[in-house]
Amino acid sequence: MVLTACSNEEPEVTTESEDSEEVARLKEENEELKRQQKDQENDAEHEGSKESTKDQDIDNQDTAKRSDEKQETSSNTSLASNDNYVNEILSQPDYMSKYSQANTADTERYSMLVEEYIYRLAGYYKSGQRHAKDVFFYLEEGSTPYNTVIENQKSGNFANYEIEEVVAYQVFDIGDGNVIVDTYRTYTHANTNGVQGSDVTYIMNKDSYKVLGWIETDTYDISEDGHKHGTYGLTSYGDEQGDSFANQMSTIVQEYIVALASYYNNGEETVFNYTDGSVENTLKNNYKNGNFNNYENHGMTILSVSSTMDDDVFVDVERAYSHATSDGIKSSKIQYHLVNEKIVGWTE
Repeated sequence: MVLTACSNEEPEVTTESEDSEEVARLKEENEELKRQQKDQENDAEHEGSKESTKDQDIDNQDTAKRSDEKQETSSNTSLASNDNYVNEILSQPDYMSKYSQANTADTERYSMLVEEYIYRLAGYYKSGQRHAKDVFFYLEEGSTPYNTVIENQKSGNFANYEIEEVVAYQVFDIGDGNVIVDTYRTYTHANTNGVQGSDVTYIMNKDSYKVLGWIETDTYDISEDGHKHGTYGLTSYGDEQGDSFANQMSTIVQEYIVALASYYNNGEETVFNYTDGSVENTLKNNYKNGNFNNYENHGMTILSVSSTMDDDVFVDVERAYSHATSDGIKSSKIQYHLVNEKIVGWTE
């Protein structure tokens, strides 16, 4: 496999006993990239690249969804040297149930690698060739992702790129030497008009660490008070008490989803122990119309738990399911809104 100027920096593939050292190294590198990002200024080389903006360039996974631009993360765009393979994997909405989640060591490793790639990508978009070798370590020369990143940097659309937060939150092993890595990030650049958030799914090779492709599953604005879609609070939990509360809220939502399937199948009303307000009427109407008969859960993952200053709680969930009108197994991301430990609504 041909690498660009950084081929002599390729990391060794470690044994499982060395994973903790590698993860520590990656964490340290990520922190350094964050510090560098705050200190960097656009150099003349990057400023000159703005003049080469193309009318139909391909945006990357970090841009807002715009109808007049081709996005790097668009589901309609081929994104790897083996484009058909990437599209086949990422276009499947049921990959969460089709592929097994990676073990703990692999989850830590590939999460850190993808996070590092994203910070290096931001550095390249911001400062041009000064960081080219860093990001191109993760891209195969001549591949569609490689060429797309180059064109994005030349366009100038991502000038002043700043990463606010990156979290790679789950990894699936495809079983053929590649992994799927789901990520969430917030960022700003020349075209975001404020802080932007996006959910992006990557495919990475387990041995070469090459990013084969990606697809953006959601993009949204983050308002000045830290809310997503106008309702999402970004309060984080980092202490023992906070983590316990987050686990409690997660359990409520998980039990609700299980009870929901029972209600749609046989009318068991334990689901109403978890709801309040107009939600009960919504579920009753759904049950009566029969559209959710034969409801079955095929897996669920809690993505995040957060709250606002008003103590509204929001739990983001990714889940796979099927029912009478779903036309097979479907996957969706849903944000549940809880008040006083009761579900009062949701946004899909």
